[in-house]
Amino acid sequence: MTDLQAWLPRAVGAISAWEKQFGEFTPHSSLAVSDDVLGAAFGRLVERLHDNYPFGSPRYVGQMLKPPHPAAVLGYTTAMLINPNAHALDGGPATAALEKNVVARLAGMFGFTEHLGHLTSSGTIANLEALWVARESHPGKAVAYSADGVLFEPTINAYPRAIRISVIPLTTVGALPSVDRILALR
Repeated sequence: MTDLQAWLPRAVGAISAWEKQFGEFTPHSSLAVSDDVLGAAFGRLVERLHDNYPFGSPRYVGQMLKPPHPAAVLGYTTAMLINPNAHALDGGPATAALEKNVVARLAGMFGFTEHLGHLTSSGTIANLEALWVARESHPGKAVAYSADGVLFEPTINAYPRAIRISVIPLTTVGALPSVDRILALR
């Protein structure tokens, strides 16, 4: 098992060593937070986080997703120490290259040799982008989604009404009622 208590200090040390190559500087005073103030805020955060379900416990099976793997936490935390800007290839060359590698590997999992894509910060953003691509690729066509799509509904409601949206109720067993009804949306 990956021990984050051992690895996270190594991440801080590695980034500190990397930053030293750019020369010493005095951080702005607004970045200074006393240990007392930080400790109190951190204590309140930890206390508030206790009001969650134990997603990582094998005794809790009410959630389909589990917390990130410790290796993912380590990678994310290490990268966030420098706040890489991956909005463009020249904004964060290392993280942009990592993103391109991940997208290529994901595309390969589905058998694509040619691909274009990027990573998003959440499923909601991915859904919004997919709706935008659908609208731009197929002007005048509708998007169908389940009336019982609880996780998808906020995305639909947040999206500009420049796309035709059809709500299809599910049957009591969770199936779509009629393929003909969906095909009529074309």
